[in-house]
Amino acid sequence: MPDSQIRVAAVDFLNTLPLVAEFLDGRGPQGYRLERTSPAECAGRLARGEADIALIPSVEYARIPGLRALPEICIAAEREVRSVLLLSRRPVVEVQRVAVDPGSRTSVALLALLLGRGRRPPPELAPWSGSAERALADHDAVLLIGDSALRAPRAGLHVLDLASEWTAWTGRPFVFAFWAIRDGVVLPGPLDEFLAAQKRGLQTLDWRVAEAARRAGIGVEDARAYFHRHLHYQFGETEISSLQHFYTLAAAAGLIPAVPTLRFFRDASGPAAARAAG
Repeated sequence: MPDSQIRVAAVDFLNTLPLVAEFLDGRGPQGYRLERTSPAECAGRLARGEADIALIPSVEYARIPGLRALPEICIAAEREVRSVLLLSRRPVVEVQRVAVDPGSRTSVALLALLLGRGRRPPPELAPWSGSAERALADHDAVLLIGDSALRAPRAGLHVLDLASEWTAWTGRPFVFAFWAIRDGVVLPGPLDEFLAAQKRGLQTLDWRVAEAARRAGIGVEDARAYFHRHLHYQFGETEISSLQHFYTLAAAAGLIPAVPTLRFFRDASGPAAARAAG
């Protein structure tokens, strides 16, 4: 593959399936090279200049300078999400020490906000990379994200779905991730080509789910329910407003340096340029 291709980093979770399917199939627009990795590494590659576009944890937009968000598409949940969970051996109000996945960034910040409300001192969030079972042997609770959360047994545990808790608190959906591009990157074609490939992935999701679910170790019907009942991908005004509210709360809690201005990328042509300009 030529070095001139745009380097794209995307999260290697089931929930990204419709966003990357056409690129994996070779049916997406030409000029892009896709690699899949953890949420934290997606952000890291963008920050280090090792990726041109990345599906980043939403909190990382506030930590990495020189980025613009791509419009229209994100990974969000309006209520329960099922793939970002706090599992605990005791009631959540009694939790003092939580094992957290170091590959997660937004979920850790969201958990800090949720657990920190009115609690002094707030619970300790300790990085952990072992199994959930071992984490619960050494901590009061464990934060699981992505496919591991979908697969996790819950019997006998207290379960807090972070998206559901955010919506109950704020009345808003929660935006977990979105595409960001480094300033100065020139796309090989109109932005609408990149966005259209993902929209086609969403439209053809049903026939793709079975194989992807098997690879992830998740039941096919559970996977279908996950996509159709728990996730949505529209990055509209409601999601943008919720994201700005999250940044405001995170900045006040010292989790990010400041509340960022959400700047959208727009190229010189195509309907997305006009939409992003708004």
